[in-house]
Amino acid sequence: EDGIRDVAVTGVQTCAVPISLPSIPRTSKSFCPGWSGPRKKSARSSRADLTASLQPADRNAGAAYAALAYCLWGAMPLYWRLLDGIPPFELTVHRVLWCAVFASAVTLLRGRISQVVTIARTPRLFAMLALTSVLISVNWTLYIYCVAENILVEASLGYYMTPLVSFALGYFFFAERVSVLRAVAIGFAALAVAVQFMRLDHLPLMAPSLAITFAFYGYFRKRAA
Repeated sequence: EDGIRDVAVTGVQTCAVPISLPSIPRTSKSFCPGWSGPRKKSARSSRADLTASLQPADRNAGAAYAALAYCLWGAMPLYWRLLDGIPPFELTVHRVLWCAVFASAVTLLRGRISQVVTIARTPRLFAMLALTSVLISVNWTLYIYCVAENILVEASLGYYMTPLVSFALGYFFFAERVSVLRAVAIGFAALAVAVQFMRLDHLPLMAPSLAITFAFYGYFRKRAA
């Protein structure tokens, strides 16, 4: 036959050989000088490209949602103090149970049951989401315990540390980069955390526990997305 078949496409470079030579490997360098095979982007560079592609509007919306969430979390102790007669673990069980009921109702109303079934049939994704459920449950229990034991300063310090731990995870595992101005802000935040640590009269175990569990919850949720 006189037709041709493409054997290598890398970027804008395309090489072709006659179909009548089926014995020639499709990746043969002899028919495509200078071609060293398809280039595969690493997961690190792909995530960096994804981060760089975010629009300013998306970043601003994300910052606004994060600020709103932290404001709500800051006011949450006022609610938990009304329930100080109930053990922290029991409160966590109630929180998980009724969140599950509410989320199931929303999922049903939005017609997303098929997606839940798909997730349940994907072992890796299901395991990842199960891990995040354990992490956030531990975080909730520790936080309610801090409220019940009147160590809110330590709990607040833990959530103040959370963005620093999340930044470290994003930098080392998702190749995320920050501007000089943001790096300076992160440096001041880290300095403030160090000062608060030194002002405490004991080793604050709850603070790093809250920060680590919540930051890794976000990390694994991002991996599962």
